[in-house]
Amino acid sequence: MAESTIYVSGNPDLYPLEYYDSADKEFEGAIPEILKDFGKKNGYKIKYYEADGKDHREQHFKNTQTDMISGIGEGFRPDGPSITMFETEQGGKTISYSVAFTDSAPEEFREDLSQYMEGVSESEKTGVLMAVTSEERETRPVDKSVIGILAGLFAAACILFILLFRSRRKARQTEQKLRHDRVTGLEKREHLEKYFSQFVNDFNRIMYSVNYFYIDTERLARLAGQKEAEEAMRYAGTVLQEYVGDQDILAQVSPDGIVLLKLTGKDRESGAWLHIAVEKIQAYSEQSEKPHSIRAWAGVYPLRQSDRSLESIIENARMTARMASQDNVDLLVCSDDMLVRFQEEKLIEGDIERAFAEGEFQMFVQFYVETQSEKVCGAEALTRWKHPGKGLLAPGAFMYILERTGYISKLDYLMLEHACAFLERNFGKEDKGFFLSCNFSRTSFTAPDFADQCKAIIDRYEFNKDLLTFELIESPDPGDAEQIKKNAEQMKEYGIRLALDDFGEGFTSFKDLLNYPIDVVKLDKSLTDSITGEKGKKIIQALIGAWHETSVKCLAEGVEDEKILKILKEMSCDVVQGYMFYYPLPEREAERILSDMRKGHEI
Repeated sequence: MAESTIYVSGNPDLYPLEYYDSADKEFEGAIPEILKDFGKKNGYKIKYYEADGKDHREQHFKNTQTDMISGIGEGFRPDGPSITMFETEQGGKTISYSVAFTDSAPEEFREDLSQYMEGVSESEKTGVLMAVTSEERETRPVDKSVIGILAGLFAAACILFILLFRSRRKARQTEQKLRHDRVTGLEKREHLEKYFSQFVNDFNRIMYSVNYFYIDTERLARLAGQKEAEEAMRYAGTVLQEYVGDQDILAQVSPDGIVLLKLTGKDRESGAWLHIAVEKIQAYSEQSEKPHSIRAWAGVYPLRQSDRSLESIIENARMTARMASQDNVDLLVCSDDMLVRFQEEKLIEGDIERAFAEGEFQMFVQFYVETQSEKVCGAEALTRWKHPGKGLLAPGAFMYILERTGYISKLDYLMLEHACAFLERNFGKEDKGFFLSCNFSRTSFTAPDFADQCKAIIDRYEFNKDLLTFELIESPDPGDAEQIKKNAEQMKEYGIRLALDDFGEGFTSFKDLLNYPIDVVKLDKSLTDSITGEKGKKIIQALIGAWHETSVKCLAEGVEDEKILKILKEMSCDVVQGYMFYYPLPEREAERILSDMRKGHEI
């Protein structure tokens, strides 16, 4: 049975019966301890409302903002039913300290608390009180009327109940530590699962949203170490705590994910706070004077009236955040179209293991041709998924899913195996003026063991290494670029040729040409198309001339008409690729074409 939350308005200045601890930022004392024990035994969560060190009790009672008013003594005494918690004699007068119910307090709760207090003996009460005063290390003024309570204790009974109380408190503290993440200090996923149904109900469900903050800690750990990644996660948690209200829950739900369940209101607008929060997290390197930045994105899932599964809600928000990272935007709000896409992705994700086991990931080949002769001189290794139910899937339908699920490197190295086997079968140790280029994900190419992994695969096959070309990827991150350069240099020394992919798009630049030992530059289709204009033609002509001066060949992608091909020939572009020559072909069909060409002595 789920716990019911009871909101209490406390007395911040009634030490040791009830007081606000500014260090822990919560109410403590004998009354809060008794209420906690009651809640644990009867299925209630006792929550002090607006716990900030100020006395809000009169206002809360007047506005019926809480279920109960606590720490009622000689001062403010609201009308209505109440329960005495402690009594003392002073100057011949009996002074009682009680809790009073507001009109919003559930009848069942009133009866449960009344019955519970009837079973608490005076010795148990004073034992709790003594335990509180003995554990408090600060010097606090004790309310003079409470002294009479302390004076009337029986020592033996006190010792017994002090031990009992301390044991219970120790257990609660241990449980609290287990609930909190070791790194960030935030509540864990279990906390969100435990209290979600108490905060969200059928009346307010559509006014809540789950905001998932995806922090790229994996990349940061790779660049700067695990301790740095943990420090960055702590920083992100601290930033997000600024946006937590009384009706919200903040919890770390994964090593790279923090969720904020937030009451957003009827307008369902996420608000500018989300953009500000993401920007603050991304400012980690500036605020902490660190060399590496944090990449962070937010995914917002507005709850629907039909939502019941917290697991599905979190997953929808998580996938929205991941989509924001793929689209390189700070945040996205989940839509109906995105939910349909997520469902499709989940189905595909469930097929990945089988696809590897059954050999469904296949290598396709798209040939390159020499610009002047238009004869085949090489090829690009491409990936296709021959799905038994969905047919032949292009990379756009599944690559990002493999990246998200951590399978992308496995696919990269599988395709390298296919490429090596292809070269061994068709060329062996002969050098026929052919080359096969392979693509790798950023995850693989930035891994410290990338070169070792590739060498281990290549060494299993017999072919001339000069036939194999690795395409370098773009990266906006200086840390990634440094590791890519290191890996590229190792592969170059090993005998593999290097091509700079998609020159003219994204982050590839002239600087990359200086940093990497490049053999080939692949012109992006957008640059290839630009040569039909006079300005574009002059720029590309100058680039090709400069590359030739440094023994770098030019390969133009996306050549699809005779006009562009004619201009490229005039410019002395070395190699072209495009649908006007060859579409991507299965391995065996490509081998058949190579065999036919070999018989005709074209290769």
